Amino acid sequence: MTRNDHDAPVDAWRRVIREYIAANPGRPHRVRGLAKTLDVPDEEYTDFRRAYRHETEQPASTGGRKGGIEGVFRATRRGHGFLEREGRPDMLIPQRSTGGAAEGDRILARVSVRRGPRGAPVAEVVRVLERAALHWVGQLERHGERFVVRPEGGVSTPIVEIADAAHGARPGDLVVVEPLPDTGTGVARGVIVERLGDPTSTEVRILGVMRQHGVTREFPDEVRREAQAHALSYHGDVDPGRDDLTDVFTLTIDPVDAKDFDDAISLERLPDGHVRLGVHVADVAHFVDVGSELDEEAKRRGTSVYFPGVVAPMLPESLSNGVCSLQEGQPRYAKTVWLTYGPGGKRVKADFANSLVRVDARLAYEEASAIIDGAEGEWPEKVVSLVRSATTLAKAIQRRRQRQGMITLNIPEMQIVLDDEGQVIGSRAADTSYSHTVIEMFMVEANEAVATMLTKRGVAHIRRAHEPPPEQAADQFARVASALGLPVPQTLDAIGIRKVLDAVQGKPGERTINMLLLRSLTQAQYVAHNEGHFALGSDAYCHFTSPIRRYPDLVVHRLLDRALRQDKSDEEWTSRDALRGVAIHCSKRERKAVDAERDAKNLLALEWIKSRIGETFPAVVSGLTRSGLFVQMDETLIEGFVPIEELPGEWYYDDATLRLFAVRGGRTITLGQALEVTVAAVDPARRNLLLTPADPGSIGLSTNAGPQNDPRRARPKAKSSRGPARVSGRKQARAPARGRTKKRGHQGP
Repeated sequence: MTRNDHDAPVDAWRRVIREYIAANPGRPHRVRGLAKTLDVPDEEYTDFRRAYRHETEQPASTGGRKGGIEGVFRATRRGHGFLEREGRPDMLIPQRSTGGAAEGDRILARVSVRRGPRGAPVAEVVRVLERAALHWVGQLERHGERFVVRPEGGVSTPIVEIADAAHGARPGDLVVVEPLPDTGTGVARGVIVERLGDPTSTEVRILGVMRQHGVTREFPDEVRREAQAHALSYHGDVDPGRDDLTDVFTLTIDPVDAKDFDDAISLERLPDGHVRLGVHVADVAHFVDVGSELDEEAKRRGTSVYFPGVVAPMLPESLSNGVCSLQEGQPRYAKTVWLTYGPGGKRVKADFANSLVRVDARLAYEEASAIIDGAEGEWPEKVVSLVRSATTLAKAIQRRRQRQGMITLNIPEMQIVLDDEGQVIGSRAADTSYSHTVIEMFMVEANEAVATMLTKRGVAHIRRAHEPPPEQAADQFARVASALGLPVPQTLDAIGIRKVLDAVQGKPGERTINMLLLRSLTQAQYVAHNEGHFALGSDAYCHFTSPIRRYPDLVVHRLLDRALRQDKSDEEWTSRDALRGVAIHCSKRERKAVDAERDAKNLLALEWIKSRIGETFPAVVSGLTRSGLFVQMDETLIEGFVPIEELPGEWYYDDATLRLFAVRGGRTITLGQALEVTVAAVDPARRNLLLTPADPGSIGLSTNAGPQNDPRRARPKAKSSRGPARVSGRKQARAPARGRTKKRGHQGP
């Protein structure tokens, strides 16, 4: 994304603020009050605040207010923080000097008389100018005559004094707190705006995560009424210009608990021997008018958010689970992509149509996998034939795309397991059977076909872009692969990475390479210009197949509909600038949704594992730093931290190859290496899991991550490497230090 893409929403808000202030001279314009006056959506508040600062405040470089230094407070898990300023080095803020500031707050600071490490200047917070968080979530505690809340989250946050313990909240309840303006006392203060309830309830815990991340299930009344009106007016008739495909045998393959069915598939063999795949996608655009209240709310949300047992939908359920959803046996409007394939899974033709479909069968992924594996069941012959023919085609498409450089990571995803009461009873690896790959290949092909058609016709649209790994990350990937004895191509493009993955498949270093590649890849995003999609090996790609749950797909549906009608009229929403704004917004909403989903899973998993303190689990190393190891348990996929102090002896950390080397004994710790760990301490509110090696003496002796080379003997030469750093491990028995949970990036097509 270019700098202009990042600045576009800020510039837009600057113009709005400038015009408003010019029209209302002499009135006080505080940022929160102005945001309410201008009806700024929560998800755009950060951009609005930046715009406000540009228009109304002096830059930090001029000395700020009364000689202080203005900037953003960046918190750490260890309690201290940093003063972040644009174009200036960060300054350390010791824990005792944070002054009640929280992550992302706009602060006024001053240089302390004390000095930091190596004599570097340090800062202390004078006042919090503006809170980054609209709300905090935490448990209410009583300390003598005071009520306080410790906000939950992954970084250190201040204890918040409660000015008014309202809404019937009692000590121990999970509550939502609205920050109060800072009075310069160095103490964070707030008021309770909502009592969520008992924090031992999974439902309450998920609700807390939703409030913390600004996610809601409820819709404004006018939006619900509009959705219901569309649902009631739908009768499933064939409109002019819509193909009647209700006689075409179709089926859906989705999670067993799915309610919003975006897509269905059909398959037929043509007389010339080619195979024609039909990808039928819910025609959401028929029910959501551009610029309507319903459309604006869907755009604001950007995406549905999926929590364990709970969905915060992008569209009201009368549409998302009702007339838009391709339910079995119900006539539904769709947009159909016909894809014709020749030998080797080569796509030879693509056609597009508005359609009416009626799904004949609904399968869960597990059922489809059983059919693929040859299990005997009571499924109709048409279902069995379609699933097995689809599998054959998907394998051919997959082989073809892999030859073109498509990258597929073999890394399991954690799934929270709930009982019939909705309470957490554990976690496990999500199902990754081949039925998932079948649907993924077909959806990727349909998305690519739509993007290719719109590109050829010169239609501006929202694309799904994925950039190659940064040079430094690619270099590190090559160094680690070489250290594992793998052949590394001279040019590490998508095809080169694919060759490395193929070479390590089924070998001891497979986990290491997959984990490292996940760290190396950038996150895909929405753009309005064509960058291509690196991981899929695609020159033109968009999201089209999930319009019930993703707003960019809905926009692409509208553009496809215009193309089918040969409508070239100018409308504001079709301009490249408008599409760029939607793309930027939806990328942000996607990242927020991913963070919220991941946070909920981590929290519930840690709440569950609290009852397993002292137990030992097999695990693998998922990350390495100078301060210790991030470790992921094999069966539950829960991740925790092993401090370096828990390792015996002294170790060298080499950031060039992401390995720890023991000073004595020739032991090495790498990504993907197996070990056994014991649960030592759990703090779900802080998202912390502290682990210790079950057998410290054996750690690093295994060679299951592949061949090892000690960098002290053959130090890698790389601009990005600071070289091996000596760090102390455990010399005697001691109380374990506090651990932390690693934040991981999300990578999806």
